[in-house]
Amino acid sequence: VRGVVEKAILDPGVPILGEGGLEALHSAWTMKKLYGYPTAIGIHNMLAGVHHELRRKMDFSFIYALPSLYGVDLNLYGPMKNAPRIFPLVAAAEAAVADELHSVLGVHPRPTHPYYKVRETK
Repeated sequence: VRGVVEKAILDPGVPILGEGGLEALHSAWTMKKLYGYPTAIGIHNMLAGVHHELRRKMDFSFIYALPSLYGVDLNLYGPMKNAPRIFPLVAAAEAAVADELHSVLGVHPRPTHPYYKVRETK
């Protein structure tokens, strides 16, 4: 049976931190650039191997913002209970990227982008 993929999304898979997790982000960026398809990444998997005691001592929240810095289209961040903590982090990363694109390339983000929320508070 031959199938036709009508709406593809590329997901490189994310190994745990210390075993190539950041390489997965670079892979997502590369695949998007080479093939032109949107990318997704389950960034929460990167923390699966980090011991709970170490998670209490160190803040790994920045990991959730990394997909935005690599241009990943869909960031799978883990259980919904994390949303109140993760959404502001990702929005801040998105706003920073949009600010740079606006400054350097003159590109304006869509009207609902977090970039404008940051600019409203100035």
